Amino acid sequence: MLGFQEHDIPVLTVVRLLTPLGKPAPNAPKYFAAVEIIACMENTDWLGKATRAISTHWLRKNTKSSS
Repeated sequence: MLGFQEHDIPVLTVVRLLTPLGKPAPNAPKYFAAVEIIACMENTDWLGKATRAISTHWLRKNTKSSS
């Protein structure tokens, strides 16, 4: 719904752009409120921040692996 890949969702959770419901353990499945996802989907500022966070994450990860 947000336009990101499934493997990008943990990145958004780590940078606190998405907040899982409850307080799940680090290795537990994370669930998100549909109303929050819809609100994020309609917010272009949030989408910009999320895109930057994901781009930065993969840039750092790819830079480290190629060094």
